[in-house]
Amino acid sequence: MGQSVKIAAGTTLDPNQVVPTAATTDRAIGLLQENMDQTKIATGRAYGNVAIAGVAFGIAGAAIVAGARVMPAAATAGQLLTATTTNTVVGIALSAAGAQGDVFAVLLTPGANF
Repeated sequence: MGQSVKIAAGTTLDPNQVVPTAATTDRAIGLLQENMDQTKIATGRAYGNVAIAGVAFGIAGAAIVAGARVMPAAATAGQLLTATTTNTVVGIALSAAGAQGDVFAVLLTPGANF
């Protein structure tokens, strides 16, 4: 739950596929709203809800202060870090995250720049 995701190339049967972001330059479209079974993901049989607007929960890649703009982390797929001026912003942290792996509230602003 809370992984940052981006659009991935799909198939003709299911063109709307997402994968966790894996680079600070990835353009996230939102945050995954449930835990995914890794076996189903590997076989392409996982379906999930992605929050694309409003408030959702994200997973921190490091400590984040409330009010900080957040971007995808490169070290751990799907996690979020405090944004730098050169990267695309996923949203604004509405609550703090004390350490990597903490879940925190994010006001989503996908596609925004710093």
